[in-house]
Amino acid sequence: MSSFLPLGQHPQDIVVEVKLSTCLKVSGCIPDVGWYKVPKDIYLGSSWISLGFLSTKRVSIDEIAKYKQVLVDIAVFDSNNATEVSQKMPTLVAETIISGIKKSKNTENSLDKGKNSENGQFQITRDMIAESGWKDKGNGLWARYGPYVADKAVTSLDLLFGSDAVDPRPGWSLRNGYLSIGDKQARVTVRQGVKVNIPNKPKLKINKGGKYKILQVADLHFSTGVGTCRDPFPVEADIDCEADPRTLRFLNKVLDEENPDLVVLTGDQVFGSSAPDTETVLLKAVAPFIDRKIPYAMVMGNHDDEGSMSREQIMNYVSALPYSLSEIGPDNVDGYGNYVLSVAGPKSDNSAMSLYFLDTHKKTRSAKFRGYDWIKDSQFEFLQKEREHLEASIRDYTHIHLSMAFFHIPLTEYKNTGNMNRIGDYRETSTAPNFNSGGRSKLEDLGVSVVSVGHDHVNDFCMFDTHDKDGKQDKMWLCYGGAVGEGGYGGYGGYNRRLRIFEIDTEANRITSWKRLEYAPLKSFDKQILVEGGEAIWT
Repeated sequence: MSSFLPLGQHPQDIVVEVKLSTCLKVSGCIPDVGWYKVPKDIYLGSSWISLGFLSTKRVSIDEIAKYKQVLVDIAVFDSNNATEVSQKMPTLVAETIISGIKKSKNTENSLDKGKNSENGQFQITRDMIAESGWKDKGNGLWARYGPYVADKAVTSLDLLFGSDAVDPRPGWSLRNGYLSIGDKQARVTVRQGVKVNIPNKPKLKINKGGKYKILQVADLHFSTGVGTCRDPFPVEADIDCEADPRTLRFLNKVLDEENPDLVVLTGDQVFGSSAPDTETVLLKAVAPFIDRKIPYAMVMGNHDDEGSMSREQIMNYVSALPYSLSEIGPDNVDGYGNYVLSVAGPKSDNSAMSLYFLDTHKKTRSAKFRGYDWIKDSQFEFLQKEREHLEASIRDYTHIHLSMAFFHIPLTEYKNTGNMNRIGDYRETSTAPNFNSGGRSKLEDLGVSVVSVGHDHVNDFCMFDTHDKDGKQDKMWLCYGGAVGEGGYGGYGGYNRRLRIFEIDTEANRITSWKRLEYAPLKSFDKQILVEGGEAIWT
């Protein structure tokens, strides 16, 4: 995934040719010799008999001297932004091509002289298009060729899908318009330039005032395309409701209002079968954070790998994106996305806070304990080793070290809802694993005082859970983020989507939490102190 390229591409490759093609599935659709096929079917599997592909011919930068021309730009015809052209030009011409020609010096001179005009309007001709280096590649795709220039040469092409697709990756630019193959709104995104400025991995540090704010984003349930709203609330909000754009409007408002130091995504960013192109969904999910240069960390839920990418591919991809602190985790540990982040204190590099992230997997294959899987021993052993590596830094920190944990599927103890020491909505039965692997106790041993999960969409409570252990009372807050995605289920009497915020105060050794609702994003509610003096408390 070097430089955020599609699988199989190298940042030092230069694209010299591009084409679109379709083929019958029974043929195997083997690419021509010397051509690289972007590994995405333009039909996204919707055609029973055909596949469609965008393919490129590439050469290494060491071979570029052999080529007089390379690919320097791409354009796609956009029917929503069409410009009338000469009767002699029936071909669908991309607006960017026409605009570029009109702005060129030669064209301006022609305009001044009144040439190439019809009824007083300037007309584009085929010769002008050819002279500017553009060629019609069919199906709405246009390619421009020119001499190799390091910062202008096209080094990679990719496909994203949907009117709401975005590409926040450095050096990439998503073109307007859809390819006229299939009906999945296939769009071309272009990487130009051999060298792209990629931001360094951010380092987490408590602010000078001793405060640190974390925004939890649970259950986005994004689709390839705008998505369908499920159980929107209030009911009248169902009119012309587009799930993902609506969810993003809410998320963006809260980001601007809260200005968090870190965003934690706790799974089901991708809504499975509604996401035949997972890459489109992931970029849409993280774009608000990349645009604001906010660090973010992601774990997966049970639906994320039901699209076009495996769990391993997702975590590899996300960990390489700008401002992402996500990690795939060690190979010898169960699952993907097990890692620990340390937040340095405001006045030193010593660890003020540890954040633990875990993969909670999917459904279990156990015949004895049906339902959702549980966190494995190898995962907790890994966290314990990571904690030991941080021990010296924690010991040298002059205040009380705080720890939190984030994952998707709740611990078995979330079923202890007879405990009335909770704040927030409890609307649905917890779908925690039926087998208790001792996860709560193991997190307690790591010093975790707050756990927050997703998965059960219409639960948003924080529950004060206590256990007697070795004559002492172990105390821990078990929280839900509350689902934010309009594409996931709601219901249960009407559920407005929400987001949870945590604020850490290292001077008071305190963790406070509150939430924000979609219909009133500028107003917080259910504010509560979870940790005081370094200990979980009920007030």
